[in-house]
Amino acid sequence: MSAKFLGKKFPGAFVIGALALAAGVLFAMPCRTAHADVFSPGFVKEMINSGEIDLEDDIAQTFLNESAMSTVDVEAEYKATYNGTKWNDSYTKADLKYLSCIIYCEANSMSNAAKVAVGNVVLNRVRNTGDWAHVTTIKEVIYDRKWAVQFSPTVNGSLDKALKLYKSMDPEEFREWEIEYMNNCIEAAKQVLRGKKTIPDNFYYFNGYVTSSKKKCEDSGKTYRIMGAHIYF
Repeated sequence: MSAKFLGKKFPGAFVIGALALAAGVLFAMPCRTAHADVFSPGFVKEMINSGEIDLEDDIAQTFLNESAMSTVDVEAEYKATYNGTKWNDSYTKADLKYLSCIIYCEANSMSNAAKVAVGNVVLNRVRNTGDWAHVTTIKEVIYDRKWAVQFSPTVNGSLDKALKLYKSMDPEEFREWEIEYMNNCIEAAKQVLRGKKTIPDNFYYFNGYVTSSKKKCEDSGKTYRIMGAHIYF
């Protein structure tokens, strides 16, 4: 969320909530789902006070783990693919719609890099011929339930709302910030479909449980990246 929106929505927990979201310290156990639940600033404040969240450690780790990406020249690869390429050369309007809306549900208030990373996870699964061979389109990935619900917005109503927003963009039905965020997510989705990447091709998961997931990745030797309130691996 923007600072302006957070200040209006949660005046008492603004500082803690903003720091926690910016540092990406909302955490949980990694599993065969891509989605990260969104917690309130009050919940985050409680976790910080109880010692469950270590802001300093998580902020430091965000920078320390950048070395894990040093061998992946995602920006150069993006420029080579993106420049002079139209987003819809290989993808349909439906692809853009569903990708934009799942990015909106998962990362609407986060940075462009985090938005793109959500889209990258989806496309990485589309292109995978191993564990994810059963899903071959963006829509199939989003609604996949082979092992479990992969994206909770498909069952909690938020994706349906996002699809309505995407279709209408009606200022009388939706708030100004919702329309602004959706436009940002559409642009991020177009970038993803042009080839922009902020995570490697072998990252198939993300969640908001940064602290515990980071530990599991480190214990197992898995590469990961933290952006905003998400950890991607």
